[in-house]
Parts: sequence; C-alpha cells; structure tokens
Amino acid sequence: MKIKTIDIIAKEWNDNKNGNSYFAGFATINMGMKSERVIKVPFQYGHDNRFIESSMHELEKKGVLTDVVHHFNGSTEPLWRYCDERSIALRTHITRNCTKKEVMDFVR
Repeated sequence: MKIKTIDIIAKEWNDNKNGNSYFAGFATINMGMKSERVIKVPFQYGHDNRFIESSMHELEKKGVLTDVVHHFNGSTEPLWRYCDERSIALRTHITRNCTKKEVMDFVR
C-alpha cells in the first residue's frame, strides 16, 4: 500500500492524584481514500508527544510501516522525519485535560 497521509488523533488524561498522564487514540493511514486503514493506539502511560511515538510503534507492529530506521541504541527515527523523507503528509492532534472515561471510551 502506498502511504500518502498519516493522521493521528488522541485524548489525554492527567491523573493529578498520582502525577501521571495517560492517552489513547487512533492512527489513520490514507484518510478518506479507498485504501484507508485505522490502527488503534491503546490506553497507555505517556505525556507530551509520546502519543506520536506510540502511534508509530503500533503502525510498525501492524506491518504498515516496514522500513523504519532503528538505531543501535534502541531508538528509532522520528515519525516526522520518516514522513518527510517519503513525502507523506503527517497531521497530529491531541485533546488534553480529558477525563479518564473520555479517554477510555474514545478507543472502545
């Protein structure tokens, strides 16, 4: 499948009692096209742009991204670079300060 776009949407909940952040979301390949494919990014710990890194991991795990560069120290190339080098449009959005229920219901 030729990837033209990657759209990532997520919701984030802050567990203020314990000082942790969690998120869940979806990564959509070729949104609005016949080849559209949606991959769920499950509820997990993380903050800031971790939802983008986790989405990339899920896309690779599901066989959508097959040529991600892995470095000797265990890191991978960032998704923005992966997309830039392959002329893939990347759009990301996260809604912060959601309730835990909103985040959990989002990916059901």
